[in-house]
Amino acid sequence: MNCELCHKEFDAWHKDRLTPERRDQVDSHIKTCSECNEYYRVQILIDRVIAVEKELQVNPYLSARVMTEIENR
Repeated sequence: MNCELCHKEFDAWHKDRLTPERRDQVDSHIKTCSECNEYYRVQILIDRVIAVEKELQVNPYLSARVMTEIENR
């Protein structure tokens, strides 16, 4: 497996959509290639950041508080 193919297969690998044989090939490549290992680590970090962003809740009263404060001034 080369780096280009590894990058193309990464999403399917990450979502566990590869055949066991192909998954083993990607696993092996990531373990032996420092560039692809770094790519893997960055992609995992990006996924975590996105997941945290999705969990953030906006205070439904924030805009009302801001508008009240503006009107009071």
